[in-house]
Amino acid sequence: HLNGFWKKSKNNFEVLLSGAPSKFTIDAIRNLFGSKMNFEFKESGWRTVPSEKEGPASNGSVQASIRLGKKTLMKNHEDYIPLLITNHLLGGFFGSRLMKNLREDKGLTYGISSSIVPLQEGAYWVIGAEVNVDKVNLALEEIHHEIQRLAEFNNEEELKTVKTHIIGSLQSELNSPFALMNRYKSVHLHGLDYSFFDTLFNTLSSFTVSDLKVTAEKYLVTGELKQIIIS
Repeated sequence: HLNGFWKKSKNNFEVLLSGAPSKFTIDAIRNLFGSKMNFEFKESGWRTVPSEKEGPASNGSVQASIRLGKKTLMKNHEDYIPLLITNHLLGGFFGSRLMKNLREDKGLTYGISSSIVPLQEGAYWVIGAEVNVDKVNLALEEIHHEIQRLAEFNNEEELKTVKTHIIGSLQSELNSPFALMNRYKSVHLHGLDYSFFDTLFNTLSSFTVSDLKVTAEKYLVTGELKQIIIS
């Protein structure tokens, strides 16, 4: 199986270099991998997985892993950045609403987060947490409660904090050649370029409370979330 996969895909990739590679390094890479490098390898497309809503099994486990999610916008969609900001408020950093509610206020989990995972042929939005088995139902109730609350959002200072954190995170993550390459990959592999970051900063500057409410209602509040609980 490995040999078959290698023969099928060995020429369908890109090599990305960070730092200041020498001519010797570039020549060595060309000799190893060849000059014809196309990122065109395709397997089966996006599949829809049925939702699993069963509770944790009675096997003596102390903790359960919760995952909630659904398909969402790809990185080249015009509303991706507004959704990114809205998700950050909900569960994208330590001061997010999910963390304040489930960790700080109710002590249900050590950590909970929500994130957008953009892939080349699709994207999904996911919320993840580990909680005690006997607190699963309460945790799920509070997660859904925080999602619904986004439709009523009206806090300028909280939004300002979210914007500041996003900007600070972007700056702190550009501290090495590898980090710079990761930023390049994050747009290049989606058919985008560095103008994505110009759009990101422009959107952050103009994004309002009303924009967040509209984005939340359109992409997060409505629609069924797929649910998996494992203990």
